[in-house]
Amino acid sequence: MRESPSTSELLRQLAGTTSEGTGEGVARLRARADLVDAAREALAGGQEREKVLALLAMQGLDARGAQDLLLSAMGDASARVRAMAARGLALAPRQVAWSHLVTALADADSAVQRQAMEALARLDVSETGALLGARFGSATESERLNMLDVAREQEAHTWLALARQGLVDAAPSVRAAAVAAMATVEDPSADRVLVEALQDVDEQVRLSAVEALTPRASLPTTPLLPLLADASPTVRMRTVHALLRRGTSDGCEQLVRLLDDPLPPLRELAILALGQLGCRAATSRLVDEARRASDAEERAALVTALGRLGGGEVEPVIQEALRDTSAPVRAAAVVAWPRVVGLARALAPLRGLLRADPDWQVRSQAVLALTGAASEADEDLSLALTRDVDPRVRTAAARVLADRAGEVAERALVKALSDPEPEVRLKAARSLGRRLAVEAHPVLSALEGSEPRRDVRAEVRLALSRLERARTGGDEESPPERELYDPAGQGVAFATWLRDPDWYPVSDRLVFYREGALESIDLDEHVQVHDYSVDVGHLRLRREGAPDLLTAFQVERTTWPTPEQGDQPCYRLELHTDVLTGTGQPRVFYCFDVR
Repeated sequence: MRESPSTSELLRQLAGTTSEGTGEGVARLRARADLVDAAREALAGGQEREKVLALLAMQGLDARGAQDLLLSAMGDASARVRAMAARGLALAPRQVAWSHLVTALADADSAVQRQAMEALARLDVSETGALLGARFGSATESERLNMLDVAREQEAHTWLALARQGLVDAAPSVRAAAVAAMATVEDPSADRVLVEALQDVDEQVRLSAVEALTPRASLPTTPLLPLLADASPTVRMRTVHALLRRGTSDGCEQLVRLLDDPLPPLRELAILALGQLGCRAATSRLVDEARRASDAEERAALVTALGRLGGGEVEPVIQEALRDTSAPVRAAAVVAWPRVVGLARALAPLRGLLRADPDWQVRSQAVLALTGAASEADEDLSLALTRDVDPRVRTAAARVLADRAGEVAERALVKALSDPEPEVRLKAARSLGRRLAVEAHPVLSALEGSEPRRDVRAEVRLALSRLERARTGGDEESPPERELYDPAGQGVAFATWLRDPDWYPVSDRLVFYREGALESIDLDEHVQVHDYSVDVGHLRLRREGAPDLLTAFQVERTTWPTPEQGDQPCYRLELHTDVLTGTGQPRVFYCFDVR
């Protein structure tokens, strides 16, 4: 039988592979009783990667030997090693680490300085704010930027003095960073200086100030309005987004002036904003613009805005747009027409477009527009689900039919279980499970054994489980894992949690399945699969042949800001320790309600 490697050998092996720094590798090292001895050997003569991994594995160890090694590594020739040592000292006792971290603030490498600042802040946030504030005036621009970035992360009132120094800095980049730091603190004095920053000579500072002031609902919109006439088109654009996020109609008059802006995207955004913010006084001007607009994108924006504003004078414009040569304009008109004339009057033209329009966008919008239509639309929607050539239209039809009762809708959803598009199959399975469609049981059972997609299989099995409970009279399960795979309690089989919703689908993400599987997907679409379970506020991950990974976690309701729709409700998952990547830091993901 092959002997297991010594801790030193294991350290060298892990440092030489792509698993360096992963949760599995760190967990294997931390399970070794002689880790400190192996780390001492690596720090004395090992390669840089070995040293870094040894320091990472020792973070938080309650052993004086480990702390001594972290202190000695602060003098290593490698900046990467010194930075990791500084990071590790954040978890050491203050009396052990403080003076060494203060010394590291003068390190020649900015990454080491940054880690030292963060570690000091974890040891004593108030004293660190005062310490960095005293050093700010003599620091280099790079150091000042680091200080302000750490201040932004701390969100502490005690760092306001540091941010104020940055706001009068000669370097625009430092002033912009100071605005970002000030934005994290709710304080009247912060509000005043942020309003002053709107007048800064530098474009980036003004942009940062607009972004900082946008979510502060207690402040009036008035200070933002002059920036709709800013010399910078980027600032003008960002200010329109700010008005949209705040949902205020205070700037309607200034938005109308942007209809003459030389930048087409800005004109289109202003048009949409006038509609979304309910600027009814602008209706006549928008009607005139729609009648003479030659650009298709601008016509689509005008139709969208007029559909939101409504009124008798917009009807002829919308009706004509239903026959426009541009598909995006027709699609916008499909959305606008029922808003303006009511769904009953709009039903006939919508059904006609769903059957005959050559563009998938128009047909898809027609499907969605028929959501609340009478049952006479069921046949058209069912044909769209089972016969439309475009999977995006079929997916929209599956979504709409999911909420419609009746045999016509149910038969179409059963047929959709054999659709070549996975998203259509998923929505059909989810709907049939929720409506307890007994007739679907044979098809669902057959699909369970042949479905290649994990997410669709999960929905199929959930549907079968519901049908079985309905037959036997069993109760709905509510295991502790449910807040991860179904946080909204909507009866879904899986939930996707995003690292950065603004960049979805280009975002790290976690997919928790009801059946106990977790997919961790990185930016390169590499997938790691673990089994998972929840036990008293802790998430446990398991993979065959590897140690269990364990972290505390918390799920709570929150909102995520979006440029056009404002704050959107979602769920926030915080892993108190990022065991998946082995960073040892907290990591946060967001999940939006699944429909």
